[in-house]
Amino acid sequence: MGLPTASGHEGRTAIRRRVVLFMGVALCGLLGAACESHDALVDPWPAEDGDREAAGDFDNGDGPPADRWDGGSPYAGGDSDNPALPADFDLPPFGEGCSDPISLPVGSGSVFGTTRIGGNTAEGSCGGFRRDGPDRTYVFTLAEPRWVSLKMLGYDTILHVRTECDDPTTEVVCNDAGEGPAALIDQVFEPGTYYLFADSWHEGGDYELVYDFRPDPCGGDPCPGEPECVADDRWTGGACRCPEGTLSHGERCLDDPCQPNPCAVPHQNTCTAEPPDGYACDCDLGYVDDGRGGCMLDPAGNAWGVMVYLNADNDLESDGYIDLLEMTAVGSTPNVHVVVLFDSAERDEGRSRKLYVQAGGVEILEEMGELDMADWRTLADFGVWVVNAFPAERWMLVLWDHGTGWKRRSADAEGVKGFSEDDHGEAQTISVAKGEYAQALAAITAELGRKLDVVGFDACVMGFWEVAAATAPYADLLVASQDNEPDEGWRYDLWLDPLAREPMMEPSDVARTIIDTYAGEGPRYPTLASIDLAQLDAVSAAIDALAERLIAHPEVFVAVETLRKASQLFANRDFQRDLADFAGRLADDETMPKDLRDAAATARDAVLAAVLYNQAVAAWPGAYGLSVYFPGRSAWTDSAYLDENAAWIAARWDDFLLDFTKGPMR
Repeated sequence: MGLPTASGHEGRTAIRRRVVLFMGVALCGLLGAACESHDALVDPWPAEDGDREAAGDFDNGDGPPADRWDGGSPYAGGDSDNPALPADFDLPPFGEGCSDPISLPVGSGSVFGTTRIGGNTAEGSCGGFRRDGPDRTYVFTLAEPRWVSLKMLGYDTILHVRTECDDPTTEVVCNDAGEGPAALIDQVFEPGTYYLFADSWHEGGDYELVYDFRPDPCGGDPCPGEPECVADDRWTGGACRCPEGTLSHGERCLDDPCQPNPCAVPHQNTCTAEPPDGYACDCDLGYVDDGRGGCMLDPAGNAWGVMVYLNADNDLESDGYIDLLEMTAVGSTPNVHVVVLFDSAERDEGRSRKLYVQAGGVEILEEMGELDMADWRTLADFGVWVVNAFPAERWMLVLWDHGTGWKRRSADAEGVKGFSEDDHGEAQTISVAKGEYAQALAAITAELGRKLDVVGFDACVMGFWEVAAATAPYADLLVASQDNEPDEGWRYDLWLDPLAREPMMEPSDVARTIIDTYAGEGPRYPTLASIDLAQLDAVSAAIDALAERLIAHPEVFVAVETLRKASQLFANRDFQRDLADFAGRLADDETMPKDLRDAAATARDAVLAAVLYNQAVAAWPGAYGLSVYFPGRSAWTDSAYLDENAAWIAARWDDFLLDFTKGPMR
């Protein structure tokens, strides 16, 4: 761009200041220098003896000395009182507002910049309004539609785009990095000229702007014949596809002989098209030809089936996609099936899908539309379908989503102990207290004809005795956390990989691998344990006996409250206490009646025997693997805990709580 015309003393000073600032910023970016103030960049021509006046003061209008300019004196064409810059001098764009945008090439790459200097010239709808939130302006022009990915890394960044630089009402999109690592824009832009503002929420900083302008992979009609090109979700590629109900055969789209499926023989429902108009009915996965025209269970079939009920139809949506991506890092193998029911919130139009996880991607087995993942029948239907479609010797059910302690969402809401919150569903959660969770497991195991080997909760605060009691009739092992889990939950890539390599791994070893890889992520992953559910009858009997002894000694309730408060709590909820920690403290208290101490010792030992493997960080010294619902003396007992369908109601712990607390919540 040409140098703007400047007349008079102040105009030349402003231009020179801008040249110096641009050069200083470039040096800061290239050399990693810490440029903390504008003053450090004001005078690039200091006198050797330290006298600013001798060299030409940048603020008094004197020009730089002639020998500091490459290519000759800057005074050419002027005089000493009114110097002029060379006529052919070009000033690089600085991005300071709409009069000076930096051109962004339509391609792929990155540029570095800084907002440590400069002003707040634009504001986006999602941020950048603060007076101390400086920005830089870029411009790009698209001759055709492009998928535009823009990412601004470096500090608390904001990106916003307009079609008219100085008109905020023409904003196309705005994204605030918030607490994340980068502001991100990722969408299709139609042809036209756009102004991009690399902005700041608060103070500025150095940044990297990564850009990628991808053309439509289906532009120019790349598919020969009748199939049509369909671009993928982010325009990274395309595929030639025929309309639904047809299949590709050369350059033609023919009616699919497998739609609807003509194969109706049990375990021989896999239809394989044989164009142009034939088909074959093959044995389903996990079955082989029995030699008599039918199919039988493959004697060398899959060792493990892993079904994941992944409810991301809530604020955990992005974490659900991350965990699904981790699964695809390993995928299914000839000996391990990984099958997911995935429900999204906003992405993919909020659809639910049955997915078969493969290495590097997923196969969509069925589009399900919008499902209510908080309805226990959805879980039951999924599990029944999976165990029929993918026979395996061992089965693990992973329940992925929010888990709840005994809490109320509002003053008039019921207390809950459940999991799987669906923002677009009618049900609140799949309730453990009301028996919904048990009903789902009962349906799945009835179809399977035996117990599940492992049930795992990739969810918060599900490591309760009460949850274990509800699971015990339907599974051999439970994996659950007593405390909150971080949003990203388990590391699926790290525990599926050893299972894929050793498909004959025992259930207890699979559980241990899940726990070790989870705990290995650091102190943000506080607790996870595996519970031998064959021991739950003994645990429940010991708790029942302990409750009877507590009921018999109301005179020690004040002292019991002290022990309760001292025992390990979880998720900062006073009513979630470690069962073994409390029982152990009670057993060791010599002021307590002997029969009560003996019952407490039995309960402690029963819990410790049931916990196969436990990992807890040092900050949770009293986390032994199983919690119990235990409100304090001044609290109420949640009425949901007393539901007649609750699996723990046969034990007398609920009776003790009614005596110990203020009574049932109304």
